[in-house]
Amino acid sequence: MAEKPEEKKEIRKCPHCNKKIEDPDINYCPSCNNILWDEGTIGKKFR
Repeated sequence: MAEKPEEKKEIRKCPHCNKKIEDPDINYCPSCNNILWDEGTIGKKFR
């Protein structure tokens, strides 16, 4: 079993509803649809 290289995974929290956002590729909260404009998501395409 080959180990995956460790990804930088920080669990973000939605400032609106305070739920965890575990997907690093999205820049909105799946729970309340609040768009997050933090540094990790600026420049990424909105999906």
